[in-house]
Amino acid sequence: MNAPHRHTTDHLDEDDMAYLLGDVAVVRERSLLRSALGRPQSSAFGADAYPDVWTKAVALGESLARNHPMTDRNKRTAFESMLLFLDYNGQPYTDPRPDDAVLFMLRLAQGGYRDRFATAVADFRRILGAAPDPPPPRRPPAAPARIGRSTTS
Repeated sequence: MNAPHRHTTDHLDEDDMAYLLGDVAVVRERSLLRSALGRPQSSAFGADAYPDVWTKAVALGESLARNHPMTDRNKRTAFESMLLFLDYNGQPYTDPRPDDAVLFMLRLAQGGYRDRFATAVADFRRILGAAPDPPPPRRPPAAPARIGRSTTS
């Protein structure tokens, strides 16, 4: 019996960051960079802490923007890494208006989404023109219980 196919997520690594940065020398603290790159891969109780590509992208961007692993360009590189992450994982999006991207990243970097991570993901999807996250599937109603005696002979 074949196991069901499970799509694996493509994650960014230090080589991808060197590509985005153009110069590895701008990395101030490699451990903070590694921590940020690892956050989208986190799990809790055997399940992904960030269950879809969009939440993983925002987790990556938030960690890069708030950890400040580079000497400069942390927010800009964080946003570019989020887009590259979406590209690697086949998620379509439209280029955002620059003002929207700047406002989003400032809020993300300054902790403006603290305790409202789902709002950050929704805002990220919105500024990139992605469809909102679909609601969870509804469970079909349970069949009504039969009361009374059986009529079979």
